[in-house]
Amino acid sequence: MPLTSPPTPYVPRLRQPCWGAPTQLPGPVWLQEHQAGPERETLELECIAEGLPTPQISWSKESGKLPEDRTSLDGFQKKLKIMEVTEADGGDYRCTARNNLGSIHHIITVVVKAAPYWRKTPKNLILAPQESGVLSCQVNGDPKPIITWSMNGVPIENTPKDPSRSIDEDTITFSNVQPGASAVYQCNASNEYGYVLANTFVNVLSEPPRVLTSPNQVYQVIRENPAFLDCAAFGSPIPTITWFKEGHATALAGDPLVLHENGTLEIPSAQSLDSGRYTCRANNSLGVKDNHVFLEVKEPTRILKQSDYKMVQRHSNAVFECRVTHDPSLIPTVTWLKDSGELPDDERFVVDSDSLTINDVTEEDEGAYTCIMNTTLDQDSASAVLTVVEATPTPAIVYEKPDPPTDLELTDQQPRSVQLTWTPGDEHNSPIQKFIIQYEDGLHHPGVWHNLTEVPGTKTTAHLKLSPFVLYAFRVVAGNAMGHSQPSIPSRQYQPRLQPQKKTPLV
Repeated sequence: MPLTSPPTPYVPRLRQPCWGAPTQLPGPVWLQEHQAGPERETLELECIAEGLPTPQISWSKESGKLPEDRTSLDGFQKKLKIMEVTEADGGDYRCTARNNLGSIHHIITVVVKAAPYWRKTPKNLILAPQESGVLSCQVNGDPKPIITWSMNGVPIENTPKDPSRSIDEDTITFSNVQPGASAVYQCNASNEYGYVLANTFVNVLSEPPRVLTSPNQVYQVIRENPAFLDCAAFGSPIPTITWFKEGHATALAGDPLVLHENGTLEIPSAQSLDSGRYTCRANNSLGVKDNHVFLEVKEPTRILKQSDYKMVQRHSNAVFECRVTHDPSLIPTVTWLKDSGELPDDERFVVDSDSLTINDVTEEDEGAYTCIMNTTLDQDSASAVLTVVEATPTPAIVYEKPDPPTDLELTDQQPRSVQLTWTPGDEHNSPIQKFIIQYEDGLHHPGVWHNLTEVPGTKTTAHLKLSPFVLYAFRVVAGNAMGHSQPSIPSRQYQPRLQPQKKTPLV
């Protein structure tokens, strides 16, 4: 609401002029004051004009634009309202009245006053003996607020002089503080429209480092996602935080790692080699404290490629596969949706670990079916649309050898083992009975393929035990009652690492 009563607004009148008559200007400009306090008030300006034909009213701001999201016009645009007024809304506003015989305008100057408000709230200050620090009381307001300081509730000018403390308006500077100088400081900022008050504790103490993050904490993250390892610490002087990784003598620093001000170590894109034990070290002049945490980088959960469209004859069965690769330590759970909702409560819908079967389909079963695979760390989803068509005469069934598997991928790479996954090819009406995994030694016998192991035709993954000094490449052959497929395209090469043997101590 206005803090001062403005003079009666000048009412511009637009008379019907003769052709060629000069435009009449309004009388003196008048001033309107508004306070922008915590309530964020509404500014209302009114402009009344007369004339024939009836003039149209428009509003503008001389320097800048009207805030569209907070501005409204009432009474045939005679009243301008600006909600939640701020200091930036001050300035000259132009009201223009116009008809086809001429125009007239009027200027209203708005000055927005503001009670004090915080530009930056004061924060508690912890200093060690002989340290320096700054206590700041940053406020805005119009008129400019007056800053006064108190210590432990007593005006600071009435307290004993302290050579380690100097005051400059809104700032207290501490230099070479001494033990026993702890106190509560009050900052009061006031003007004629109100005040703000803050209590700030200045604590002078000596404290060796303490790490507040729980010891031996385990962080798990999916590969190529950011990892954040915490190291919350306390001490006075404020401890310096450094990080070390097991097996590395020097501190971790530089790209791509990020060390945050709160001590957290960020690995922007974690890889399998980043797994291991990390040590955060908090250090100040009074001591050193170490804390160990562990990072486990997991393989992502991925649904293997499948068709996004399925056409099935009425009264036959529809099968949606949802085969997944995932980190061996993360057990996925499957959820099926129809058109983004739950599956119908119908015994014709049979959910298996990696498939959904709809028996005796009808047109009502048409829609989009989505498989969602969730683990504790991530998820993946895939959808396919089911279309039901009329049954056609059954053609002669042709049985053939299966197509070769595709999409070979190596995961969970260990010093003496690796996980191989693949996508089966078309079985051509004869179920796949087995998969044969073959390998090539690229170092000693390139081009020669050996059988390594077999898995049942229902599997799409195999855990392979390996030997050192062999440069492996793998391929997969599918077999059904009609014979064996052509071999798949080989996987990328992989060479196991030789683990160092433990030395037997001499007696």
